Amino acid sequence: MAEIIEITITYHEADVARDAARDLVTRRLAACVHIAGPVESVFRWDDAIQIEPEWRLTVKTQRPLAQDVADHLIESHPYDLPGLVFHPCDCQPAFAAWVAAETATPDLTKTAKDI
Repeated sequence: MAEIIEITITYHEADVARDAARDLVTRRLAACVHIAGPVESVFRWDDAIQIEPEWRLTVKTQRPLAQDVADHLIESHPYDLPGLVFHPCDCQPAFAAWVAAETATPDLTKTAKDI
C-alpha cells in the first residue's frame, strides 16, 4: 500500500490558496487539496503579535512526493517563511490506492493555466 502524507500550509487570500491547490492537482503532485478558511492565525512576526485571516490547504499526496510538493509550494508562495507541516497518514487502503494512482506520474511542466 502507498504511504500517504498530508501537508498543510496557509495563504493570505482565498484566491491564492485556490490557485495553489489547483496547480498541485494539475501537476499531479496531489490527489486532492482541501481549502479551509478563513481561519484566524495568531503569531509573532517582526517582534509583534499578528492576528490575520488565512486559508489553510491540506494536501494529500504520496510520501515520496512530499519534498517535490514542499519545493513547489515554497518557490511559489508569497510569504517570506511559509509554514509547511507534514502529517503521515494511516488511510483506508482504497483511498491510499486512489491517491497513489492520481499522483503516479507527476508533471512538473504543467500549470493550472494549461487546463
